[in-house]
Amino acid sequence: MADSWPLAMEAMTPDPITIDSEETLSTALGLMRAHGIHELPVTARGKLVGLLPYDAIGRRNKISLTTKVAHIMSVAPTVPPKATLVEVAERLLASESRAACVIDPRQGKLIGIVSSTDIMKAVMSVPEVSAQPIRDLMNPISNIFHEKDTCATLVRVASTLEHRPAAVIDSKNRLLGVVGLDELGDALWRPVQKGHRDIGETQAASGALVRSIMRPDPPTVGEQSTLRDAARLMTRFRISSIFVVDHDAPVGVLSQSDVLSFVVGQRKSVEGTYVQLSGLGPATDPYLLSDMDRVISRSLKRIAHAEKPTMLSIHVAPHASHRLADVSLEGRLITEKSRTFHAARTDWNLQAAVAALMAELERQVREAKSYSRTKRRQIPRRDLITRDTEVPGENELEDRMRATLGSVPSRDRPNTPSRKR
Repeated sequence: MADSWPLAMEAMTPDPITIDSEETLSTALGLMRAHGIHELPVTARGKLVGLLPYDAIGRRNKISLTTKVAHIMSVAPTVPPKATLVEVAERLLASESRAACVIDPRQGKLIGIVSSTDIMKAVMSVPEVSAQPIRDLMNPISNIFHEKDTCATLVRVASTLEHRPAAVIDSKNRLLGVVGLDELGDALWRPVQKGHRDIGETQAASGALVRSIMRPDPPTVGEQSTLRDAARLMTRFRISSIFVVDHDAPVGVLSQSDVLSFVVGQRKSVEGTYVQLSGLGPATDPYLLSDMDRVISRSLKRIAHAEKPTMLSIHVAPHASHRLADVSLEGRLITEKSRTFHAARTDWNLQAAVAALMAELERQVREAKSYSRTKRRQIPRRDLITRDTEVPGENELEDRMRATLGSVPSRDRPNTPSRKR
């Protein structure tokens, strides 16, 4: 299937818009809004030195607009021009970025940028991937807000909006709109003219209602839709997530990172299982990560005895600011046979939650394998001969045996006619 995916140089946007590292955040925001982009390659003296994603700006809502871009940029993920989009998807997942810079391997020059949206366009052209039912890929909705909630509640969960937007519902649980980092950033980063006060600035932006900043009437899909339907809508409306609804009520959400995880999981790899862990901050204890890795590795080895895993993604959603408070985990496991398994767990201890989550995935895989074996060995009922089935020639054969042995006719068949000699 890797041969059916285009290369990075075929799907990239050539000669992308860049910004100098000495420019201010205000200039960067102006470029992003003017051109409708979410990632800006940062250069210094003509060379690529970093990448400025819009997510990084949304997470730092208290930073000054006069801050230099060099102080908030991140390391830019890079790929060669001949890398397949599957390899690009793996690079984006590893760097938790939405775009990668395409670099000329000979000159080291920036020649283009390929984003997750470009990969979504390619997904529609691969039948093995686009036909996947969306109910097997969607995730539970972790953030749901009422239309009368304030933006202050959104600020508390700004880190989770980086991965998936929040759903805004009415009193009848109907989906009214969505709120992501884009909408939250537009509400918080509103410049005010010097010496004048805008009418809408009489109160803090965090006190505004959610319905005033949400994106109304978002495109949605049903549970019976396929990945092709979701990818078409994401590409058409230039959105990174789409909600799954049932009678106008949100039941799940599918993001571009979920699609990238599925794409990477479809690749036949000999190195092992690709593991994606999201939701943890950069200040997470490395010893804690090491313990989690040990638990996950042991569980994957046991799962491999039943069916080889190819992709495991775990998203951590903390319920409080301290590290070991109540957390919710959402896990998805994709196996070599393109089977998808889901599990969720909430616990006060992150390590215990990971162990329980992996145990649940292991149980599901073993049950699926046992069911497949039982189904193969089961003999169809139509092939079984029951006691009431009459075998042709049975009466004639029995009469001959009784005549030879000189036995009386059977009481079970009192009306059996005697044969003439």
